[in-house]
This record gives sequence, C-alpha cells and structure tokens, in this order.
Amino acid sequence: MKLVEKQAWADLVLGAKNVRGWALLASDDLKSRYARTVLGPFWMVLAQAMFVAALAFWSSSLTGKEISQQVLYVAAGMAVWATISTSITDACSIMIRAATFVSTYRLPVSLHVHRFVLGQLLTMAHLLSVYVVAAVAFSVPFSMNMLLFVPGLAITYVAMTGWSLALSMYGARYRDIAPLSSAVLGALFILTPIFWRKEDISGASWMADINPLFHILQITRAPLLGEAPTLENWIGASIVALLSLALGVFTFISRRRDINFWI
Repeated sequence: MKLVEKQAWADLVLGAKNVRGWALLASDDLKSRYARTVLGPFWMVLAQAMFVAALAFWSSSLTGKEISQQVLYVAAGMAVWATISTSITDACSIMIRAATFVSTYRLPVSLHVHRFVLGQLLTMAHLLSVYVVAAVAFSVPFSMNMLLFVPGLAITYVAMTGWSLALSMYGARYRDIAPLSSAVLGALFILTPIFWRKEDISGASWMADINPLFHILQITRAPLLGEAPTLENWIGASIVALLSLALGVFTFISRRRDINFWI
C-alpha cells in the first residue's frame, strides 16, 4: 500500500473517531446559518409547514385522498426528501466551504464530511417537527412499525456518508457537478412518490421501482406513517447504501492527496 493511501485510510479512521469535533462544528454551522434571527432554525420549519400545507391541499384535490392523510404523507416525505436531496447537491461543495479548515488546520479532511452529514440530520430533525405536530393534531396512534424508522435512518446515514465522500471530492474538482445534480434532483422530485402514491398512478409505478432514492425515502417515511417498508425497499436501500459507501471510500482514498490543489 502506498504512503498516500495509508494516509487517506488514517484520515478516514481519525475523522470517524472525532465525533466531538464534527458534532460541535455541525451544531455551529446550524447556529451560524440563522444568526441574529428571531426564530432561528424554526424559520425552516415555518417554510416547510407552509409548503407541506399547500402541496397536501393540492395533491388531496388531485387524488381525492383525505386532507389529513395527505398532510401526514407529504410532511413525512418532504422532510426525508429534503434531507436526501440537499445532502447530494450540497455535498459537492463540502471541501470548498471547508477550504480554510482544510488548508490551515491539521484536522482529518473526512471530518468535514461527517460534519456535513450530521448537519443534514439535525436539519431533518427540525423538518420532522412539522410531521410530529400534524400527527398529534390528527391523533395518529402509535404503531410498532414506527420503530423501523431507526434502522431505516441508519441505512440512510450510511448512504449519505458514502455519496458525500464521493461528491465532496468530485465536486471540488469538477464545479459543474453541483448544478447538474440540482437539475437532476429537480426532475426526480416530480418522478418520485413524495406527494403522490404508486397506487394513484399505476402506469407510472415502475418509475418508483427503478428509482434508488425512492427506496431510501421509503425505509424512513413508511415507518413514520405506521407502515412497514417492503422487502424490496430494504434490499434496494441497502444496496444503494453499500455501493455509495464503497464508491465514497474508493474516491476519497484515491483523490484525497489532490484536494488542496482543487480548493
């Protein structure tokens, strides 16, 4: 094994171990994002609530579903989708935003990936408060299936870490990846069952089945709705997570040495 590869592996290990470091940085990122505002992070909650209400009303009129069902469905789906999509588009600029840290401080480069992913999960927690309020308002009963949210979130975390490792490297080298990913995800927002259900448009259900992000979405959204994800969802999401992690580790190991030149 070459010296640069050993250093990259050591970086990955040290970055993963420094939980306190990336937890503090992630928390500080969230605070600084809403510095000197009255509501702080709850501005994103308010924006999410308004968007969910509008989309749920529109989709309820279109599909004939009860408004209460649509509010819960859209609130859970949008919180998860926003986390997934943002983790892809913003991952492209992880190293660019952390350029000062990377070039000045002797910290593991991979620490900034963990910092970013944790930040996405903290944002997700805020967005899910819209679902929690809706669930309380509509008296949603507790279901044991809801506990499946935990393993679903764990698989999602692995997937996000994997593609964030890869995109943080490629995004620093090729700056067109960020706008390209935004364009693709904009189309996938419509093609993914976020505000519509597979059974509502049976002729288009195949689009969900071949969409890898749908399976990631479903293993976290379905438990929130008291449903159990299908075996197909678990297998699809697990494959996506493992492939993403493998690609991320390979990309980081092979390209870490160049990151100072790219940023």
